[in-house]
This record gives sequence, C-alpha cells and structure tokens, in this order.
Amino acid sequence: MFLWVTLPEGLSALELFQEAIKENVAFVPGSAFYVDGSGKNTLGLNFSSAN
Repeated sequence: MFLWVTLPEGLSALELFQEAIKENVAFVPGSAFYVDGSGKNTLGLNFSSAN
C-alpha cells in the first residue's frame, strides 16, 4: 500500500509537496513520522483507494 521514498540530502519533501499539490498530486511528507524532527527529505506514497 505504501512506498517510502528518501530524496537526496538537501531536498525538502515539504517543498516538493507544495509543488506537487499544484498538479493535484498529494503525498505525506515523511517528517510527520519522525519524533526527532528529522526525515525532511523523506515521503510516503500511497497506492490504494476506496470505491
């Protein structure tokens, strides 16, 4: 159901999210899953949907 992506160091998943949403594409920035504030260059992609 999920694909975990690690972007190259220095790239921000949140900045990518802001650009992707303009194209009607959404994903979960990975920093939401890190309690220590890291993971800024990670994201989760979901490939499932409900009818």
